Amino acid sequence: MANEKKASTVKQASFGEVVAVFAVVALVIWYVSSPTKEQTSPLPPPAPQIVHLKKNTLLCYERDDWLAMSAGIQDGNLPAMRVLMESGRCMQTSHAEKVSYLDPFLNNAALIQMPSGRTAFVFEADIQR
Repeated sequence: MANEKKASTVKQASFGEVVAVFAVVALVIWYVSSPTKEQTSPLPPPAPQIVHLKKNTLLCYERDDWLAMSAGIQDGNLPAMRVLMESGRCMQTSHAEKVSYLDPFLNNAALIQMPSGRTAFVFEADIQR
């Protein structure tokens, strides 16, 4: 009988207490997810540099295709290179073009943005600054 009395003395939380707990949890989540000074930079990102691609520049649109093409060139694997060219995943430019230089890639390559807005990988040696 004494055990029954202890079990019935458990207090239920009021509506106000529940709302207060949810408000505290929401404030903690907001504070943790708010950006810090390191995340918010007052300076805009640097503008891409405009460069010229030489005529007959080899380019690939995807990173994995570029790596496969580079390996094919180093190994002399003409069938693998032909597959990439014929599928349209890599191509050779027919004329010199103005493009935006975005970022260096590995040792001898660069990520560029074509005039159409599409990105591609090229050899650094094919870029004229």
